[in-house]
Amino acid sequence: MLFRRGAGRSGRFLWTIHHLAVDGISWRVLLEDLLTTYRALA
Repeated sequence: MLFRRGAGRSGRFLWTIHHLAVDGISWRVLLEDLLTTYRALA
């Protein structure tokens, strides 16, 4: 969920995942995908 805080202020991103939904390997893949997307949008 992205919280937009208004003009001139940076947003906040909240990401929650249940521990049963990810393991050590898939967690790394998810983080890599998130960072790739973030860098593409930055």
